[in-house]
Amino acid sequence: MQGMCHLHASQIVHGDLKPANVLLKSSRSDRRGFIAKVADFGLSKIFPVSERSLECHTDATGTIAYMAPEVLNGSMSPAADIYSFGVTLWQLVTGERPFADIHPGRLFVGVCTGALRLDWPQEVHPLIRKLGEACLSFNKKQRPSFTKVARVL
Repeated sequence: MQGMCHLHASQIVHGDLKPANVLLKSSRSDRRGFIAKVADFGLSKIFPVSERSLECHTDATGTIAYMAPEVLNGSMSPAADIYSFGVTLWQLVTGERPFADIHPGRLFVGVCTGALRLDWPQEVHPLIRKLGEACLSFNKKQRPSFTKVARVL
């Protein structure tokens, strides 16, 4: 979480956040015994501080199941990383791959239009479910920042 907070504070959008790009390193100093490290910055975008808006137009490149609707429509911002985090969180709590049985073409259209949504199991802790649903909001302005996500977790 600290890594994503730092990226966004540095005006960088990762652009391809997903489980395969989160590496675990063993750590004796961490109570969990590991530290998560964000990797693969090949699709990252740096936004100059002088730009008024942290948003740019982009070609949709990445893993569709983890991509925010606006990215599939050609717009990238920090909120896109939050959406990808929400999908990753969903996969973490369910143990399932998102949209695994859906054809890529249907997936693309469904995510772009908001017709496809990930359902959160009722047994997931209410705080985690509420956070995940907020991260996966179709409206990017309704998604929390990584700073807020870190406070909740």
